[in-house]
Amino acid sequence: MRTRGFFSIAILGVFLIAIVVVAILTEQRNKASALFVPIYSPAAKIKFGLTSLVEAYEENQTIEVNLAGETHIQTHQSHPDFSILQGYLGEDLVALARTGDYESLVKLASAVSKMLPEESVKPRIPEPHSALELLGVADGIPYPKLCSKDAKIYVQILNSVGLSARIIEVQNHVLSEVFLPTEQTWAAIDPYWGCGLQKNSKPISAAEANKLLTTTDGSKPFDYCWEHDRFRTVVVNPVNRLIEGEVSRWNYWNYDNLDYWIVKAVSPDSPQLWIDRNKPSD
Repeated sequence: MRTRGFFSIAILGVFLIAIVVVAILTEQRNKASALFVPIYSPAAKIKFGLTSLVEAYEENQTIEVNLAGETHIQTHQSHPDFSILQGYLGEDLVALARTGDYESLVKLASAVSKMLPEESVKPRIPEPHSALELLGVADGIPYPKLCSKDAKIYVQILNSVGLSARIIEVQNHVLSEVFLPTEQTWAAIDPYWGCGLQKNSKPISAAEANKLLTTTDGSKPFDYCWEHDRFRTVVVNPVNRLIEGEVSRWNYWNYDNLDYWIVKAVSPDSPQLWIDRNKPSD
C-alpha cells in the first residue's frame, strides 16, 4: 500500500511539474511575442504565434535594447553556440572583440575577411545563418566567401561578447554596424574588405555615409576602402537572431521575410524591393 501511495504521489508530482514548465514557457512566449510587436507586420506575428514551445525557450535567450533611439534585438551572449565559436576562434581574436574600441573592431573585421576561402566544395548560395556552419567548425569544410557570410560571422563574434551589432545592406553589398559603447553611436564596419567608415577620423554609420554622399561636394565624402556609391542604398536589419535552429529560420536575415527590415535610404538605382518598401503606405 505504501508503495502504491508513493507511486501515486510521484505521478502527481511529475504532472504538476509539467504544468508549471508549460506555464513558464507560455509566459516567455507571450513576452517574446510582445517584444516583436513594434517591428513585425501582422503576417510575421502570425508566423511567430505558430512556432513551438521550444522556440519560446530560444526567445528567452534573446535580448532587446534601445540604442541611439532605435530598437535592436539579438541573441544573448550566454547562448551555448557562442562558447563553441569563441573556442574555435581563439583568445586573441575574442580579445579584440572584447575591447569594444573602434580600432580593435576594425582589426577583427580584417581577420574575418580572411576566414572564408574564395572557393569551396560547399555551395555559394543558399547560405546558412550560423557562424559555426559557415566556418565549417563541425566538418572542417567552410563555405566560400561572400559579403553576407562575412557579415554574419562578424556580427555573431561581437554578439558573443555582449556587443550589439547588426546586418546592413547597401547597394548590392552587405556589411555590418556595431554600437560603440563609449561613443554611444553606430559605426559601419565592412568585414568583407576588412575596413571601417570614417569622416575626419571619426567612425560613422551607414546612414551618415549616405547623408554625406548625397549632400557633400567632392569625390570623397568619407573614408572607405571600397566604392562610396554603395551607400546610396541603406537598409538595416534590427533583428539579429542569427544562430537559432531550423524552427526559427523564418526570422533571421533573409529575403523571404522583409517584415522587419528598416529602409533608411534609397536612390533610383536601388533594388526595386527596397524602393517599393520605402514608399509611404496608403
